[in-house]
Amino acid sequence: MLIKNKNKLFFLALGVIFIALLVYFISTSFSIYQYSPGLAQGKVKIKDKVIWVDLAQTSEEKAKGLGGRAELADDEGMLFIFSNKDLPVFWMKDMNFPIDIIWLDGNNVVDITENIPAPEKGQKDLPLYQPSQKVDYVLEVKSGFVQENNIRIGDEVIYEY
Repeated sequence: MLIKNKNKLFFLALGVIFIALLVYFISTSFSIYQYSPGLAQGKVKIKDKVIWVDLAQTSEEKAKGLGGRAELADDEGMLFIFSNKDLPVFWMKDMNFPIDIIWLDGNNVVDITENIPAPEKGQKDLPLYQPSQKVDYVLEVKSGFVQENNIRIGDEVIYEY
């Protein structure tokens, strides 16, 4: 009788461990957002849409941007943070997919550049993109995001990072 109880406890413990591991692997495999290693993360909210972002804060992070990344989900992006308002110039070096750029002054959308194509292989002269007025944040999102979510100049932006 003692052996039967030990076997029951063993299998019960094994079942609990299995379920705990299963829950862990499912939750980590299907996380909402897969951040880039080494970058700080946060989220940006425009209207009722939340965008999970990698933060580009250093010169190196800003220069690389989303270059080299294979894809971007509908609710992902990169937020470029500038310590002073400026007219930053962006290009699509090493980009593999088209994007929309949302230019931000404080907590407001002040300009939008939509459907910027990825460069063709071997393209040397890359177009440059710049806002119409000084900004202190720039948000890059998947192409079509602006239209799909009806983002407009003047929309309020909330940052959490």
